[in-house]
Amino acid sequence: MQNVLDKTFEKLFYKSMNNIQKIKKTQYLLRFLWILGVAGSMMMTACLPIPATNYPTNNVAENKKILLFENHVYEPHIRTIQLNTQGTGQAEQGLVSLQQSKPVFLSFDAIQSEGEDFRAKIIHCDQNWKASTLNVIEYLNDFNEFYLRDYEPSFNTRVPYIRYQWQLPKLKISGNYLLKIYRDSDEDDLILTYRLIVYENLVAISPKVFFSNVLEERNQKQQIEFELDYQGFQILN
Repeated sequence: MQNVLDKTFEKLFYKSMNNIQKIKKTQYLLRFLWILGVAGSMMMTACLPIPATNYPTNNVAENKKILLFENHVYEPHIRTIQLNTQGTGQAEQGLVSLQQSKPVFLSFDAIQSEGEDFRAKIIHCDQNWKASTLNVIEYLNDFNEFYLRDYEPSFNTRVPYIRYQWQLPKLKISGNYLLKIYRDSDEDDLILTYRLIVYENLVAISPKVFFSNVLEERNQKQQIEFELDYQGFQILN
């Protein structure tokens, strides 16, 4: 009886040992598969492209100011641009007579506490507001770079600002002009541009208004006669 029990116990012992070894092999296999999975995921991540990150850039090309042939402000702290004729107030829509003797001023405010070195240039334009082919000496008597030295800081204001004023030089011919203000000697560091139209009275028009000759239309329709004086203007047939 004792031999039977010993044999039975021996069989159970070996069987349990075999089961333990199988469990260990299974654990080793599972651990090995887990390591393979982690390594595979790391390799997949390494092969994927790195997502783009929007970092701030100092790219000069992106921040470059583009010259516009129109009334335009290139920096937000520049305010209250005005074109004034001395003694007559603001020039309407940038219109100035070539024959007038009173000086013309371009003025603007810069929201800042200290003055800067601003300069100006005058560009002659064609009828489409593009730079013309005229040389500077054909429309200016001065060197085409003007220093804005006439400026005045604000006094006792909630927001400090500097008031700049530039007296335009006398122009030789009528036409379209672009006033360009820039910082220091860098013409690409634009501050503002402003359109100026210089006209001259070469043709005079003398209109006369009369009532209509038709009695029923006297209160609704009028007759207009006018005369043209073009002595100062050459007309080609």
